[in-house]
Amino acid sequence: AASTAINAAAAAAGGAAVGKPGLAAAAGVVDYDAATECVAVVSANDAQQTARVVCVDPLARNAGDLFLATGAVDESHCGDYLAFAASCTQTDRLYEAKRQILEGMGMSADGQTFPVFADRMPMQLLAYMRFARVQDPGELMSVSFEEDRIVSPMNEYEVLQLLMQDAREMLAEYESSSEEFELLQLKEKGLSVRQRAAAKLRLAEKRLINATTTAVRRRLAPIRGIPTKQGLEDPNADLLEIFDAIENLPNKPKQMFDEFRKWARGDYEDQIRSE
Repeated sequence: AASTAINAAAAAAGGAAVGKPGLAAAAGVVDYDAATECVAVVSANDAQQTARVVCVDPLARNAGDLFLATGAVDESHCGDYLAFAASCTQTDRLYEAKRQILEGMGMSADGQTFPVFADRMPMQLLAYMRFARVQDPGELMSVSFEEDRIVSPMNEYEVLQLLMQDAREMLAEYESSSEEFELLQLKEKGLSVRQRAAAKLRLAEKRLINATTTAVRRRLAPIRGIPTKQGLEDPNADLLEIFDAIENLPNKPKQMFDEFRKWARGDYEDQIRSE
């Protein structure tokens, strides 16, 4: 709706700007002028009277906020995002230290939101969650908000699992967590303009959440163990032990015969007397 208003305003300027200075295209914002009670298009640079003005949202709103403001859904919103929230646990013995450090960086320990995009991993959110879940004071300052650096395998495993859980909870808030639900709905006839726009918005949000879960799964893949106090254990350790026992079954008769020969030779007499 905003881009339509801009194009209409540019067309209403009228006349070819032959011989007049200015750019053939411009970037601007739509604003309301209270003095004239009119919607004004404010260009950020000098432009010709008939120049096409591209809308720049000064508030950096996502598709959901723009839908609430304009009633339309921009399906080609390349900068669309969802806000994920994270916080520190107040019962954490390191909470006060974490709070002071975060406030020094302009963040809150009680609740901080981060934009999550479909085409990239939310590095600031990951760094915050790594910092929030650290339990060892020695690792507190090893968390980096500037680069993607793992604190420890246990910390990374916990953070990725929490992020995956947050994404699943967001999907559970919809009537259906499947993207197919909206795709089928958009094929229905008789949908109102608002119903169609809402379905497009839900579809865009689900795609963004699913893209995030896919990225988290890729991060989890190299962590093949289960975190314990001793480190990472193979989650299939019990199964591997069973298969090792099965593979060694053909050797059991030979082992029994060797043990019988040792007994027949009297190799165990000293051991039996001592018992």
